[in-house]
Amino acid sequence: MKSEDIFYLLDTHKRGFITLSSVLENLPLKFGINLTINQHIDFFNYLDTNKDGLVIYSDFKIFYETQFSTVIFEKFNKNFNDIIDSMQEGVLLFLNKQNVDIKSLFDYLDNNKGFLHIDDLVSFFKDFTQNNFNANDTKLIFELIFNDKNIKSLGFRKFLLFLEILGVNTSLFTDVIIFINY
Repeated sequence: MKSEDIFYLLDTHKRGFITLSSVLENLPLKFGINLTINQHIDFFNYLDTNKDGLVIYSDFKIFYETQFSTVIFEKFNKNFNDIIDSMQEGVLLFLNKQNVDIKSLFDYLDNNKGFLHIDDLVSFFKDFTQNNFNANDTKLIFELIFNDKNIKSLGFRKFLLFLEILGVNTSLFTDVIIFINY
């Protein structure tokens, strides 16, 4: 994950700077980092090099490049991997329990729309995993996987790619799609 991606996850109002309130709100929500109020304030003050109450991207980038990956990203990366593992288990559990194939799973989830809305997937993962999924976690995962901050839905091809990233074997379906396209 690049420094600007992390910065914009913290800059939820897209104003070009991070405030103490955005750090207080978003470190726990988006990164699973739970600090005391004083630790949040210390962290923010460390980032706020000119002490104007705002952290601009250039200040954040310096911190990110020197310390962020060891301080925070390890925690986020663990959460990310846990969520991905849980998603994989949920898909495989459903496929085995229902004795269906991947196309049938897509059809089950899409409600005849031809695409899967992120909220459809959140509901699915809540039902078929042990992890307590929420819309923000799931949307963040999709934003990271597809490098698209505006992603709201997946067609069948992106769904296959998503499953491949989860480690689900989709080779049969990929081969069929490639054959049909030629």
